[in-house]
Amino acid sequence: MRFKKVAFIVPPFDGQNQDNRGLYLGVGYISQYLIDNDIENKVIDTRFGYTVQDIKKKLADYKPDLVAVVVFTNEYQKTYDVVKAIKNKNYKIVLGGYHVSTIKSKILEETDADFAIKVEGEDAMLELCKGEPFEKILNLLYRKDGKIIENPTRPPVTDLDKFNFPRYESFEFEKYDHLIPICTSRGCPFLCTFCTVETTTGRQFRVRSPENVLAEIKMWYNKGYREFCFVDDNFTLLKERAIELCKLIKKSKLTGLKMRCAGIRADRVDREVLTYMRNVGFDQLGVGVEVGNDKMLKIIKKGETLAQIEKAIKEIVRLKFDLQLYFVIGNQYETKEDVEDSFKLALKYPISDAHFYNPLPFPGSELYNWVSKNGYFVEDFKTYINEHCNFSVKPVFATPELSVKERVRLLKKSKGVEKTILRRYIARKMEPSFKMFATPLSFIVMFSPMRWSINTFFKHPVGKLAIKTFIKMFKVDVHYL
Repeated sequence: MRFKKVAFIVPPFDGQNQDNRGLYLGVGYISQYLIDNDIENKVIDTRFGYTVQDIKKKLADYKPDLVAVVVFTNEYQKTYDVVKAIKNKNYKIVLGGYHVSTIKSKILEETDADFAIKVEGEDAMLELCKGEPFEKILNLLYRKDGKIIENPTRPPVTDLDKFNFPRYESFEFEKYDHLIPICTSRGCPFLCTFCTVETTTGRQFRVRSPENVLAEIKMWYNKGYREFCFVDDNFTLLKERAIELCKLIKKSKLTGLKMRCAGIRADRVDREVLTYMRNVGFDQLGVGVEVGNDKMLKIIKKGETLAQIEKAIKEIVRLKFDLQLYFVIGNQYETKEDVEDSFKLALKYPISDAHFYNPLPFPGSELYNWVSKNGYFVEDFKTYINEHCNFSVKPVFATPELSVKERVRLLKKSKGVEKTILRRYIARKMEPSFKMFATPLSFIVMFSPMRWSINTFFKHPVGKLAIKTFIKMFKVDVHYL
């Protein structure tokens, strides 16, 4: 055995969602895989406020022989700084995560890490720990004789049931929000121009069996948990599989579930599958609409039509799901009129929330290549990826159709559209209880100091209990705030 004791370090999600306390599923799977193969490990999640000095102390106390650090592309430099600070002769360092899959061998040029693992990490990590020869470990990057060696990419794992789902035994579990994340598939076959799926999870769509997913839900259900978040990119891509899972949940009499799913394609749902989902406890769905007309849907290669999207939205709201829509502002050849079409679509239906994202082109995406080829960047990669996020209103590229000034204006306008949609949602939910006062109350709730108070209150144990009671009484999910 080369490495018997592993410490994982999860970096903060600054700039994306600083208050996110969700369980990190990727590390959960690898941690569980190592445990199943008798390799001890511990997770140090810096989202709980751990400083570099805290990390050093925890590593000194735990005494691992391998430290595995997750690297997100956004604000990767902060993680690089952590790697530099914790470098120690007592252990080796391996990097993993989407950023490794995106820039590959360059990550070892930019850091002092000993190894890196690209794409899927479970098997490569296990083989690295067990002592397989470096040159035989697919997906591994390593150093040899002063050179960086990148091994071939491992074929995607098609039998996802071979991985036990995470129990989070190595996590500080009680510190997390106990909304249990579940991933039932990997990969995406579609060609959206802004997406890096080809270099990260791959285009080959692979699934867990409905029986395996049910076993995971049952395990948590028997421990008292009822809230689940399905994090698939395409949960309903295989409609019959989604329906079969719903049938198994119903047959198992798992009542009182509250489930959400943000990975829904509009052209992969219909009344049948949505009804099954609604009947077993799914109550929140998210649909990636991206743009507001057929011209732009073709340009970004979404593979859908506006008619399909609107049909899906109508079915989802008819069945009384809370519905979030996701848009990207400022794609290739997009004009201000096209963006206005996105605003109109978002405001057209009684949805719960909408997010308009500022596109940050990632290496490996068609959008990145297009912007680079045309010289449209107004920020260099290192600057925008470390200083900006998808929620910011500062563009990182401009086009003949949309100048920097116009992009800023539209991004700022999108924040107003988001607030309008959220306020309408709150008013609708409060109307049965407050009647004519629901609309005025929704303005009060959306007032900035009130939103800040709610978010601050939510972090406190007493506040969490109060918020849960509020949600139960008025069916208003204040997580959207």
